[in-house]
Amino acid sequence: MQSKNMKIIFFYALSLFCVIFIAINGKLAASDHAPVEITLQENKELSASSPLISPYPVLKSLPQAEYTTSQSNCPQTPKAIHDLIFVSIYTDKSQGVSIVDKKAQKKYRAQTRQIKRYEQKIEKWLSSITEGQEDAPNSLRCMIQWLYDWAREDSLLKGEANFQGEANRKWALATIASSYGQIKNIKNINREKIKTIDAWLKRLGQQVIRDYNVNPESKSRNNNHMFWSAWAVLITGIAIDDRDFYNWSMKHFKRAMHHMNKDGTLPLELFREKKAFNYHMFAGGPLVMMAEAFTVNGDNMYHYNNDAMHRFVALIITELQNGQALITDKTGKKQDLKGTITVGQLAWLEVYNARFPNKDIEAYMKDFRPAKQRRLGGNLTDAFRSEK
Repeated sequence: MQSKNMKIIFFYALSLFCVIFIAINGKLAASDHAPVEITLQENKELSASSPLISPYPVLKSLPQAEYTTSQSNCPQTPKAIHDLIFVSIYTDKSQGVSIVDKKAQKKYRAQTRQIKRYEQKIEKWLSSITEGQEDAPNSLRCMIQWLYDWAREDSLLKGEANFQGEANRKWALATIASSYGQIKNIKNINREKIKTIDAWLKRLGQQVIRDYNVNPESKSRNNNHMFWSAWAVLITGIAIDDRDFYNWSMKHFKRAMHHMNKDGTLPLELFREKKAFNYHMFAGGPLVMMAEAFTVNGDNMYHYNNDAMHRFVALIITELQNGQALITDKTGKKQDLKGTITVGQLAWLEVYNARFPNKDIEAYMKDFRPAKQRRLGGNLTDAFRSEK
């Protein structure tokens, strides 16, 4: 009886082995020949592992001449700045925050002059490089050297910063990262310098995130200040390929889209009363640039939350054409357009128009080209318009 039982056990074991063998062999064969199906989740994971894509054309070489490491004729790099304690230009809050104190404004401009000049120089060199000007090789050397010098000194970090200081840090980062990302891959640039600059930009991006993670329900963490900080962090993330920066900016972009009114107005910018349209224009820059950057990376944010960005742009176009009728009605104030209808304020319309051609934008922008805004990447006409 025991011998018979052992034979039965052996028979079943042998049968089980054969079934497993056939199944495994069949699966291997199928994997060799059958098409591979990628699930939606796997596709997202694959996208997340891919390098981030710049919204701008990224140069691999100079348009007109080769970059060399020969001696440059560069102005001395400004001294690194660490303490960021600046006054506000708005001191009288009795009528909202749109009343400029001229004395405070003069002091603020003096305090921030060095940062502004640094940004302007970076923008000027970037234009020389991307437009293929004769001095492009020297411009590239000087731009890299200035960035490297500030990176070594941890400029815009280490010291104390107040509200206005934090604002200037994010704006400077937006200028630096949006410019640097366009040229960092040009061949023959010293890769050790690139590593140093990348590491500095990462620290700056991390500090901006810390700055704007504080008091998340305050106005400045939900209005144009947050939009600019999210843009600065996003374009830094793209420049240094940091997915965490990308995701942080995405979160705050989506939050902005949910805060937007159905008519495209931004509630916290309406608080600016007679400067409400000005601040809608100012907010448009980082919002459209973020939507564009997300879109080229596979996340179409122009259509997010019932086409919120399209509603916003439609509002701006209408208000430009009809004398700001809606915003005037909503605020009860005639809009003050000083500093509003300028190349820098309108530049982002070039980016939207390149993706969604609009005859009204095209007609309006003819008098404002080339459209340049240093915090958005310089010459946006050159970068986005196919017919220059």
